[in-house]
Amino acid sequence: MNPIRMNTKVIIADEQEVFRIGVHDILKQNLDLRVIGHFTTGNEVMDFLEDGGQADLILFNIDLAIKNGQTLLNYLIREFPKMKKLAVCKKDSEAIRDFCSTLEIDGIIDTYCSSQMLLKSVAEILKGNRFFQEYYKKTQPVLGDFYRQVEKEYDLTKREVDILKLILHQFENGEIAKKLNLSPLTIKTHRRNIFKKLKVRNLAGMVWLIKDHKELHRIF
Repeated sequence: MNPIRMNTKVIIADEQEVFRIGVHDILKQNLDLRVIGHFTTGNEVMDFLEDGGQADLILFNIDLAIKNGQTLLNYLIREFPKMKKLAVCKKDSEAIRDFCSTLEIDGIIDTYCSSQMLLKSVAEILKGNRFFQEYYKKTQPVLGDFYRQVEKEYDLTKREVDILKLILHQFENGEIAKKLNLSPLTIKTHRRNIFKKLKVRNLAGMVWLIKDHKELHRIF
């Protein structure tokens, strides 16, 4: 296992104190990482970061992050794209697991994984790699299926699908333009065309369209 910077900062978000303490001790004793915060809700994480807190890695329970319409996930993706994100998920949470794998998450591990698996996942992610525990590689992402279905059913272009994904992650036109190296006017035009093809008027209408997708109703 390659050396990791000793000043690497980690935050842990999970409702269970025993889990947080256990992960804290494993990381500190084996990788000598600095665990700088324990949180029980997504709001606590966001408050910490908005107050100037900084971290290189967040290890969070995906069930906690999914609450309230992925508030925490969208916030981290938008505001802290460089922060490494390791999700912990139960094996029976297939829809949540597969959805998570499409959201620029750096890794997913099982809630009941061994300490060796935890250490391996953290080490790999901090080296710049992605890490998905073997079980989580077996099923195609449900949301990926949704995008393919929408692309075909509503005759979206590949570029429109890329923009649709960013819209659903709550990126504004200017942010999408910068991310895709396009002009804001071009993004505005694409956005208008996407809404027209999907027969919705705004983001709220688009979210309801997703809610109607049978595989995703448990997520949104």
